[in-house]
Amino acid sequence: MVASIAHVWYWDCIFELIMVAILALISFHSFSIYKIMRENKYKWFSYSFFAIALAFVGRIAMNFIIYTHQIRRVVSGAVIATFRHTSASDVLWHYGLFTYRSLMLIGLLGIFLIITDSKEKKNWILMFYLAALTAFTSMQIPYIFNLSAAVILGLIFVKFAQNYIKNSRKSSFGVAAAFLTIFFSQVTFIFVSFDYSLYVAGQIIQLLGYMLLLAVYVAILRVR
Repeated sequence: MVASIAHVWYWDCIFELIMVAILALISFHSFSIYKIMRENKYKWFSYSFFAIALAFVGRIAMNFIIYTHQIRRVVSGAVIATFRHTSASDVLWHYGLFTYRSLMLIGLLGIFLIITDSKEKKNWILMFYLAALTAFTSMQIPYIFNLSAAVILGLIFVKFAQNYIKNSRKSSFGVAAAFLTIFFSQVTFIFVSFDYSLYVAGQIIQLLGYMLLLAVYVAILRVR
Protein backbone atom coordinates (compact mmCIF):
# COMPACT_ATOMS: atom_id res chain seq x y z
CA MET A 1 0.00 0.00 0.00
CA VAL A 2 2.79 2.42 0.97
CA ALA A 3 4.66 1.58 -2.23
CA SER A 4 1.51 2.27 -4.24
CA ILE A 5 1.03 5.67 -2.59
CA ALA A 6 4.71 6.50 -3.13
CA HIS A 7 4.34 5.61 -6.81
CA VAL A 8 1.40 8.01 -7.12
CA TRP A 9 3.32 10.80 -5.39
CA TYR A 10 6.36 10.33 -7.65
CA TRP A 11 4.16 10.90 -10.67
CA ASP A 12 2.60 13.86 -8.88
CA CYS A 13 6.08 15.32 -8.33
CA ILE A 14 6.83 15.02 -12.05
CA PHE A 15 3.52 16.70 -12.85
CA GLU A 16 4.24 19.54 -10.43
CA LEU A 17 7.77 19.98 -11.77
CA ILE A 18 6.14 20.86 -15.09
CA MET A 19 3.97 23.34 -13.18
CA VAL A 20 7.07 24.88 -11.58
CA ALA A 21 8.72 25.27 -14.99
CA ILE A 22 5.62 26.99 -16.40
CA LEU A 23 5.27 29.32 -13.40
CA ALA A 24 8.99 30.17 -13.54
CA LEU A 25 8.60 31.07 -17.21
CA ILE A 26 5.54 33.21 -16.44
CA SER A 27 7.55 34.98 -13.73
CA PHE A 28 10.47 35.47 -16.11
CA HIS A 29 8.29 36.79 -18.94
CA SER A 30 6.45 39.09 -16.56
CA PHE A 31 9.75 40.56 -15.41
CA SER A 32 10.84 40.88 -19.03
CA ILE A 33 7.71 42.91 -19.78
CA TYR A 34 8.52 45.08 -16.75
CA LYS A 35 12.01 45.73 -18.13
CA ILE A 36 10.48 46.86 -21.43
CA MET A 37 7.46 48.83 -20.19
CA ARG A 38 8.79 49.92 -16.77
CA GLU A 39 5.40 49.33 -15.17
CA ASN A 40 5.85 48.17 -11.58
CA LYS A 41 2.77 45.95 -11.68
CA TYR A 42 4.58 43.50 -13.97
CA LYS A 43 7.49 43.33 -11.54
CA TRP A 44 5.13 42.44 -8.70
CA PHE A 45 3.30 39.99 -10.94
CA SER A 46 6.67 38.33 -11.46
CA TYR A 47 7.29 38.08 -7.71
CA SER A 48 3.79 36.72 -7.08
CA PHE A 49 4.10 33.96 -9.68
CA PHE A 50 7.56 33.16 -8.35
CA ALA A 51 6.03 32.70 -4.88
CA ILE A 52 3.50 30.25 -6.35
CA ALA A 53 6.35 28.41 -8.10
CA LEU A 54 8.21 28.18 -4.77
CA ALA A 55 5.04 26.77 -3.19
CA PHE A 56 5.13 23.85 -5.61
CA VAL A 57 8.89 23.43 -5.14
CA GLY A 58 8.32 23.12 -1.38
CA ARG A 59 5.61 20.50 -1.81
CA ILE A 60 7.70 18.52 -4.29
CA ALA A 61 10.63 18.50 -1.84
CA MET A 62 8.34 17.46 1.02
CA ASN A 63 6.83 14.52 -0.90
CA PHE A 64 10.17 13.46 -2.33
CA ILE A 65 11.72 13.26 1.13
CA ILE A 66 8.74 11.50 2.72
CA TYR A 67 8.30 8.89 -0.01
CA THR A 68 11.99 8.22 -0.77
CA HIS A 69 13.16 5.75 1.86
CA GLN A 70 16.91 6.48 1.66
CA ILE A 71 16.47 10.26 1.88
CA ARG A 72 13.82 10.01 4.60
CA ARG A 73 16.16 7.88 6.72
CA VAL A 74 18.92 10.50 6.49
CA VAL A 75 16.60 13.43 7.24
CA SER A 76 14.60 11.71 10.00
CA GLY A 77 17.37 11.84 12.59
CA ALA A 78 17.87 15.59 12.22
CA VAL A 79 14.13 16.27 12.24
CA ILE A 80 13.48 14.15 15.34
CA ALA A 81 16.41 15.77 17.18
CA THR A 82 15.29 19.30 16.24
CA PHE A 83 11.54 19.02 16.85
CA ARG A 84 11.62 16.34 19.57
CA HIS A 85 8.99 14.43 17.62
CA THR A 86 9.02 10.67 17.07
CA SER A 87 7.56 10.86 13.55
CA ALA A 88 9.77 12.76 11.12
CA SER A 89 7.32 12.17 8.26
CA ASP A 90 4.54 13.78 10.27
CA VAL A 91 6.66 16.87 11.00
CA LEU A 92 7.81 17.17 7.39
CA TRP A 93 4.27 16.76 6.11
CA HIS A 94 2.82 19.46 8.39
CA TYR A 95 5.57 22.04 7.88
CA GLY A 96 5.84 21.32 4.16
CA LEU A 97 2.10 21.61 3.61
CA PHE A 98 1.91 24.80 5.69
CA THR A 99 4.73 26.36 3.63
CA TYR A 100 3.12 25.30 0.35
CA ARG A 101 -0.29 26.72 1.27
CA SER A 102 1.14 29.95 2.71
CA LEU A 103 3.24 30.71 -0.39
CA MET A 104 0.38 29.81 -2.73
CA LEU A 105 -2.03 32.16 -0.95
CA ILE A 106 0.60 34.92 -0.72
CA GLY A 107 1.13 34.66 -4.48
CA LEU A 108 -2.59 34.76 -5.27
CA LEU A 109 -3.29 37.59 -2.82
CA GLY A 110 -0.33 39.47 -4.26
CA ILE A 111 -1.87 39.25 -7.75
CA PHE A 112 -5.21 40.43 -6.37
CA LEU A 113 -3.67 43.42 -4.58
CA ILE A 114 -1.75 44.39 -7.73
CA ILE A 115 -4.78 44.38 -10.03
CA THR A 116 -6.81 46.35 -7.48
CA ASP A 117 -4.02 48.97 -7.26
CA SER A 118 -3.58 48.51 -3.54
CA LYS A 119 -0.36 50.32 -2.59
CA GLU A 120 -0.76 50.67 1.17
CA LYS A 121 1.73 48.64 3.22
CA LYS A 122 -0.92 47.69 5.76
CA ASN A 123 -2.82 45.79 3.06
CA TRP A 124 0.29 43.76 2.25
CA ILE A 125 0.87 43.05 5.95
CA LEU A 126 -2.75 41.91 6.20
CA MET A 127 -2.16 39.70 3.16
CA PHE A 128 0.71 37.85 4.84
CA TYR A 129 -1.31 37.47 8.04
CA LEU A 130 -4.40 36.09 6.29
CA ALA A 131 -2.31 33.73 4.16
CA ALA A 132 -0.54 32.30 7.23
CA LEU A 133 -3.79 32.10 9.25
CA THR A 134 -5.66 30.33 6.45
CA ALA A 135 -2.77 27.92 5.87
CA PHE A 136 -2.64 27.12 9.59
CA THR A 137 -6.41 26.63 9.89
CA SER A 138 -6.50 24.43 6.80
CA MET A 139 -4.19 21.93 8.51
CA GLN A 140 -7.25 20.85 10.50
CA ILE A 141 -9.90 21.54 7.84
CA PRO A 142 -8.16 20.91 4.46
CA TYR A 143 -10.86 22.24 2.13
CA ILE A 144 -10.56 25.73 3.69
CA PHE A 145 -7.35 26.26 1.72
CA ASN A 146 -8.89 25.33 -1.63
CA LEU A 147 -12.04 27.30 -0.84
CA SER A 148 -9.98 30.39 0.04
CA ALA A 149 -7.83 30.00 -3.08
CA ALA A 150 -10.99 29.61 -5.19
CA VAL A 151 -12.50 32.80 -3.74
CA ILE A 152 -9.33 34.80 -4.45
CA LEU A 153 -9.08 33.37 -7.97
CA GLY A 154 -12.76 34.16 -8.54
CA LEU A 155 -12.17 37.79 -7.57
CA ILE A 156 -9.09 37.93 -9.81
CA PHE A 157 -11.12 36.55 -12.73
CA VAL A 158 -13.90 39.12 -12.20
CA LYS A 159 -11.35 41.94 -12.25
CA PHE A 160 -9.73 40.70 -15.46
CA ALA A 161 -13.14 40.05 -17.02
CA GLN A 162 -14.10 43.67 -16.30
CA ASN A 163 -10.83 44.74 -17.89
CA TYR A 164 -11.67 42.70 -21.01
CA ILE A 165 -15.12 44.33 -21.23
CA LYS A 166 -13.45 47.75 -21.19
CA ASN A 167 -10.60 46.75 -23.52
CA SER A 168 -11.63 43.97 -25.89
CA ARG A 169 -8.15 42.63 -26.57
CA LYS A 170 -7.05 39.05 -27.05
CA SER A 171 -4.53 39.33 -24.22
CA SER A 172 -7.20 40.56 -21.79
CA PHE A 173 -9.49 37.70 -22.78
CA GLY A 174 -6.64 35.18 -22.47
CA VAL A 175 -5.72 36.30 -18.94
CA ALA A 176 -9.36 36.23 -17.81
CA ALA A 177 -9.84 32.75 -19.33
CA ALA A 178 -6.63 31.50 -17.69
CA PHE A 179 -7.67 32.59 -14.20
CA LEU A 180 -11.17 31.21 -14.72
CA THR A 181 -9.60 27.85 -15.58
CA ILE A 182 -7.35 27.95 -12.50
CA PHE A 183 -10.42 28.91 -10.44
CA PHE A 184 -12.21 25.75 -11.62
CA SER A 185 -9.18 23.68 -10.65
CA GLN A 186 -9.42 24.88 -7.04
CA VAL A 187 -13.17 24.23 -6.99
CA THR A 188 -12.40 20.68 -8.15
CA PHE A 189 -9.83 20.23 -5.36
CA ILE A 190 -12.49 21.05 -2.75
CA PHE A 191 -14.27 17.78 -3.52
CA VAL A 192 -11.18 15.54 -3.60
CA SER A 193 -12.14 13.97 -0.25
CA PHE A 194 -15.20 12.46 -1.96
CA ASP A 195 -13.40 11.13 -5.03
CA TYR A 196 -9.58 11.07 -5.31
CA SER A 197 -9.75 10.97 -9.12
CA LEU A 198 -10.86 14.61 -8.90
CA TYR A 199 -7.33 15.43 -7.70
CA VAL A 200 -5.89 14.33 -11.04
CA ALA A 201 -8.61 16.28 -12.87
CA GLY A 202 -7.86 19.37 -10.78
CA GLN A 203 -4.15 19.13 -11.50
CA ILE A 204 -4.77 18.88 -15.23
CA ILE A 205 -7.19 21.83 -15.21
CA GLN A 206 -4.72 23.88 -13.15
CA LEU A 207 -1.87 23.05 -15.53
CA LEU A 208 -3.98 24.07 -18.54
CA GLY A 209 -4.79 27.38 -16.84
CA TYR A 210 -1.14 28.25 -16.22
CA MET A 211 -0.19 27.11 -19.74
CA LEU A 212 -2.79 29.48 -21.15
CA LEU A 213 -1.43 32.29 -18.99
CA LEU A 214 2.12 31.56 -20.19
CA ALA A 215 0.89 31.69 -23.81
CA VAL A 216 -0.58 35.15 -23.18
CA TYR A 217 2.70 36.46 -21.71
CA VAL A 218 4.70 35.05 -24.62
CA ALA A 219 2.29 36.70 -27.08
CA ILE A 220 2.62 40.08 -25.29
CA LEU A 221 6.42 39.86 -25.46
CA ARG A 222 6.33 39.05 -29.18
CA VAL A 223 4.21 42.14 -29.84
CA ARG A 224 6.64 44.27 -27.82
